[in-house]
Amino acid sequence: MRVQKTKHNTHIRGLVIAVTMALCLFPGTSHAACIAGIPCVTGLTPNDPDAPTHPNTPPAPNAAKSGSPACDADFMNQIYANAYTEAERNITYSEVLIRKPDSVLEYSCFDQGAAVVANSVAPLFGESTFWAPSVWPNPNAGNIVINVSLGAAHADNWINALVLDSLKKNYIDQNFAHTYYGGAAAVLDSEFSANVAGVGAACADIYNVHFLSKCDSFAPDAPFMLFSDLAGMDPRIKPAACGAAHKITAALLELKENKDVTYVAYDKIIPYLDRMMTSDNNACDSDPIPTGLIVENVEYTEDINANPVIVGGSDYKYKDKVCPNPACYFDNGGTANDADDSCKM
Repeated sequence: MRVQKTKHNTHIRGLVIAVTMALCLFPGTSHAACIAGIPCVTGLTPNDPDAPTHPNTPPAPNAAKSGSPACDADFMNQIYANAYTEAERNITYSEVLIRKPDSVLEYSCFDQGAAVVANSVAPLFGESTFWAPSVWPNPNAGNIVINVSLGAAHADNWINALVLDSLKKNYIDQNFAHTYYGGAAAVLDSEFSANVAGVGAACADIYNVHFLSKCDSFAPDAPFMLFSDLAGMDPRIKPAACGAAHKITAALLELKENKDVTYVAYDKIIPYLDRMMTSDNNACDSDPIPTGLIVENVEYTEDINANPVIVGGSDYKYKDKVCPNPACYFDNGGTANDADDSCKM
């Protein structure tokens, strides 16, 4: 059973979904038309109530989705589409809001450490001026002049060539060529230098990024979007647009909403309007409808001692009924005879 969606059937629709999932999932393995759990954009299975053919019957588009003959495969496919698009939107948004990690070497100002080595450690080695120049007396050949200093920039050049230049050009520029916070920070970025002579003194990068991520709010690059918005664009653009778009498409949304009743056929509804309509708005001429309950009628009175006494002829049973017309009520006529039953106003 399935009821067409209206403003007033939310609870009925929820019950129908629960029953359908129970029928489709629990009796046997549920298979989507293509891949289990993945919706397929395909037309509905013809299901004429006057000549019923079960939706699972081959060659229906969604045939063989479950081993249970009670499963409406078209409707299950629509449930898949609802769940699939919800999950895909959550995945897409998590990839927008959880930014791509930046370079730890940039965060920690690694070039500053390299500059410290060049300025503080290098003089212990080739840049030492202790022997530049140094004169040592030689009794046999005169004084000997020793000069082994390689210059103040010798270590700088080697650190630049072996470390900073390679890190800057081959690692940072090729993998993190965007501002901090995965490209979301408009002006916040590292000043990683390829030359120790150009290294700055401040190093508050990791603090600034942590502060930004803590205080970040919804912005134009990460707004809340409807399914219809996502169907026309992909918000995952930082630090670069994704090579493949997400899976939320206009066709999948039409399946999800069953646009124009194209993907799921509704069962025929018999409204019994003929039983609710009267020939005269002031009349209750519709026949009462049995509810299936039996009512026993007993009337009592009291004797002089206040004891209950059954009134003669009042003990009888009759069929309970209901009147479908507004403002009409059921009257059994005071007898057990069905012929005396009527609807009154």
